[in-house]
Amino acid sequence: MASTTPNDTRLIARLPASVKDTLQKAADLTGATLNQFMVQAQVKEAQKVINKN
Repeated sequence: MASTTPNDTRLIARLPASVKDTLQKAADLTGATLNQFMVQAQVKEAQKVINKN
């Protein structure tokens, strides 16, 4: 299990297996882990939303 720092937090999401498979395929294609890919994509989308407002 990876060590965490006091500033780390965990986010849990339930999603259909087909969505996880899609995310995993994209992560594999970019050379990222599923976790890395999801965090990068979420931050990118969040910044778009924030910048619109």
